[in-house]
Amino acid sequence: MSSQGPVNVVPTPRMATVSGAVLALDATPLANATVTFNSLVQQILSGIAVQPIITSRRTDSNGILQPVALPWGLTVIVKVSWNGVTYPPTQAIVPEMDSLTLSQLFQGGSGN
Repeated sequence: MSSQGPVNVVPTPRMATVSGAVLALDATPLANATVTFNSLVQQILSGIAVQPIITSRRTDSNGILQPVALPWGLTVIVKVSWNGVTYPPTQAIVPEMDSLTLSQLFQGGSGN
């Protein structure tokens, strides 16, 4: 009989996938923009320590964000840069949804 040592299972938080159109205030798509998500500090989510996350995604030529997975409940600062302009950062909390748009992220999971 073979024996195996203890198996360490590291818990991971549930993840939401953020994607969709990135729009300027006048509703025009921001093609080839960079969207940065930064959680700044370690956060405890459902009893799980999540180390600081900083990740960036680009939009395509139609302003559609490449999908990014973020833990449910994570507080992030979102910064959009486009054509040499960096828009004011926005703080958001990732809602308990499997997938959502950037607009829904800014609205806390509600809206279209």
